[in-house]
Amino acid sequence: MKLNLISFSDIRGGAAIAAYKHYKILNDSFAVKYIVAEKRTLEPDIVGPSKCSYFSHLVLRVVSFIFLKLQRSENTAKHSLNMFSSKHVINSIDDDADIVHFHWINNDTISLEQLNLLLDDNRIFIFSLHDDWLFCGAEHYSLVSNRFISGYSTPKNKTLGIDLNRWVYKRKERLKAKFRERNVIFTAPSKWMAKRAESSNLLKGIEVKYLPNVIDTNIFRPYATEVSRSFFSIPENKFVICFGAVGGTANHLKGYDLLAHALNLLQEDIRVDMIHLVIFGGEKKADKKFLNFDVTYTGHVSDSTVLAQIYSAADVVVVPSRIESFGQVAAESLSCETPVVCFDNSAVAEIVDDGISGFTAKAFDARDLKNKIVKMLNLSNSERTLLGRNGRKKICENYSPKIVFHHLCEIYRMSRLRKGFLK
Repeated sequence: MKLNLISFSDIRGGAAIAAYKHYKILNDSFAVKYIVAEKRTLEPDIVGPSKCSYFSHLVLRVVSFIFLKLQRSENTAKHSLNMFSSKHVINSIDDDADIVHFHWINNDTISLEQLNLLLDDNRIFIFSLHDDWLFCGAEHYSLVSNRFISGYSTPKNKTLGIDLNRWVYKRKERLKAKFRERNVIFTAPSKWMAKRAESSNLLKGIEVKYLPNVIDTNIFRPYATEVSRSFFSIPENKFVICFGAVGGTANHLKGYDLLAHALNLLQEDIRVDMIHLVIFGGEKKADKKFLNFDVTYTGHVSDSTVLAQIYSAADVVVVPSRIESFGQVAAESLSCETPVVCFDNSAVAEIVDDGISGFTAKAFDARDLKNKIVKMLNLSNSERTLLGRNGRKKICENYSPKIVFHHLCEIYRMSRLRKGFLK
């Protein structure tokens, strides 16, 4: 079986990393071609563009970005128009591929019009939904608006200028019939995300298959806490709270404003000198304090082993996201046997079992988030260890490479059966 995996980037961004991990676990068993518009690794088998092709595509992306300025919205999530395509990506797709599996195709990797043409082919097409974009308008996440359920028939809300969300959605509507006629397969990395997609007007009546992201449980494993803390010069006698700042602490979706509020409230109950914060991702700072707490900034971490040691150095990892299609940080932390505190919403609450592998707070309630951090702090070391072990057991049983490989093979088998390629 010949597979083409398509993504904007090979490893930049959560969706790209998810696609890359799928590529790695499939590569030993199938003929896999991983096609990207931006290549950051040096792996020879990943098909990236030439410098000329990359920069010509970059110009188109800039044009698309300028067009986005015609709409001003309170929704700070990324928006994509998909007006243009990467010629490199389109030309690299094999005519004889059995399955073309699209991951994240934004940043003008493939235009909606080009997608319409591709779907005329008799090949098997699979779309993995790493965010809301495919069934929404231009927005990648729809936190408040339910226009994706009504088909953007309702007026735009608190949006100035041209309603680009509706314009993009109407272009996607042209694909609606082909999605059904061609038996296109859709997958989502969480059951929560699958149900959300199925509730949309665009994918109404289409079953969205569950296909989790891979957590490499051999890399994300528990390391000795004392050694990990020593490596990052983190005090051994403090309660260590860790959180990620990937994409920057200003990212509204990641909920860092809610976490900051919770940490301020925490100072009413706990002496600040008992706590040490560890912030990974984003900019590495020389600051020694964050909201009066001692802090260690690790900066951007590209090495998964180093990231696993950061999780292992912590007593708890806090994931304050307003929305997650999967919950990568929570899953990696639990794989390292470090319990997690998060909100009881979206896909992250699917990973963290309240009272079993961590604690879930009422959605977007900073005070309850603080209460759950205090509750974690008040546990004995053995009680926290049990939560962590419960978490790793769940990750190994549901998200390890072997488990996800089985999900992929079953989806591919089912898609070929649906197309009549298997009997």
